[in-house]
Amino acid sequence: MDLPNIDAIRRSIPALSELILLNTAGIGPTPQPVLDRLTQEFTDITQHGPPTHVDPAKASERTARARARIGRFFGVTPEDVCFTQGVSDGFGIVINGLDWKPGDELIITDEEHPAFEVSALHLAKRKGIVIKRLALADNPEVILSSFKTLLTARTRLAALSHVTTDTGTRLPVESICRLCHDHGIPVACDGAQSAGQFPVDLAAMGVDFYCVLAYKWLLGPYGAGLLYVNQAWHQKLEVTLAGSRSARGINRSKGACEFLENAQRFEGGPISMPLFHAFAETLDFIESIGLDRIHALGTERAAYLREALQKIPGVTIQSPSGPATSTAIVAFSIEGKGGGDVSSALRAKRIVQRPAFLKFNGVRVSPAFFTSDAEIETLITAVREIAKK
Repeated sequence: MDLPNIDAIRRSIPALSELILLNTAGIGPTPQPVLDRLTQEFTDITQHGPPTHVDPAKASERTARARARIGRFFGVTPEDVCFTQGVSDGFGIVINGLDWKPGDELIITDEEHPAFEVSALHLAKRKGIVIKRLALADNPEVILSSFKTLLTARTRLAALSHVTTDTGTRLPVESICRLCHDHGIPVACDGAQSAGQFPVDLAAMGVDFYCVLAYKWLLGPYGAGLLYVNQAWHQKLEVTLAGSRSARGINRSKGACEFLENAQRFEGGPISMPLFHAFAETLDFIESIGLDRIHALGTERAAYLREALQKIPGVTIQSPSGPATSTAIVAFSIEGKGGGDVSSALRAKRIVQRPAFLKFNGVRVSPAFFTSDAEIETLITAVREIAKK
C-alpha cells in the first residue's frame, strides 16, 4: 500500500498552517476528511430529517457498522463496545458498577489525570474505600515491582493510565493485567494518551475495561469515546445508568426491564451518532497512514527533542527516556520559571502546548507524526531564549 507523505498529510490538517501545534496530547487537530464527514452527517439531518425516524433500519445498520469499525481498530468485537462521551463517563460506569465495601482498595498511579483521580476521590468519600498510589519510574520492571507491593486481599480494582498525561510514561499494562488476574483483580485503563499513539490490541492486552476518547491522538471529534468491557464483565458489572438504549425490553406487568446482553447495556444516555460516524472516519484516516509509522515518527521526534532540550542550561527533562516507558510526550521544566509562565511565553510565539502540574511545575509538549523538523527547531530555539532570560 502506498502511504501518503508527511507534506500531503499536513495539507489535510488545516490548523497546521496557522500554528505550531504541539498539544496533540491535549486536543489533536482535525483533518479535513474528518471535518467533511462530521459536516455531512449534520447536513443530512438538517436537510432530510432525523435518520432514526426517516429510515430506522438504515440508521440502525449504520450505527452497527460504525460500532464494528471502532471495535475492529482496537481488536475487539462490537459486542464489547459501549459508546461514551470520553474517559470520565466511561470510568464512571466502571467504578459505579462495582460492589464496593468500606476498606476496599483502589490502585491508581501518582500521576493520574483528573478523569480518573476525581472519580476515585469521590468514590473514596462515598464508599469509604482506600486509594493507593503507584509510584512511576523509567523502568517497567521497577513499576511492576512497586505495583506488587500495593496488592493486598482488599484490592478491588487497579485503575491506571496506559500512558500518563504529564510525563507520558507508558506502563507495562500487559504484565500488570496478568499479575492482577492471578489475584482475581480486574484492571481498568485510561487510554486517552495511548489510542492513536501506537497500536492498541485490547484483546491481546487482557485488560478488563478500557476508556478511550477520540479527540487527542486519534484526531477525532470532541465528545465521542468508548468504553471497552470484557465479555466476562457484561453481566457482572452492574448497570447504574439505565435508559432506553440499554434495555432490550420492558415488562410493565411485572414492573421490570431486561438489559441488553452486551456492552451496549451500559449506554444509558443519548448518543450523538454523527460524532461516531466521524470517529469511524478518523480511524480510516489514521490507518491510511499506518499506526506503526505514526508510532515510529512520534517517538523519533520526541527522542530528538528530549536530547536537544536537555543540552540547554537550566532545562530538566521530566519524561522517561527508556524505550519501554517513553512515548511522544516530552515534559520539561526550566529552573526558576513556572510552567504557566513558560507556556505563555511559548504561546506568544504561536507554539501551542500546555503547562504540566501533576508532578512537577513545567510544560508538556507532544510532537506528533505530522510535526515538521522546522517546528521542532523553532520550539528548541524558543526554549533556549526563555531559559536565558
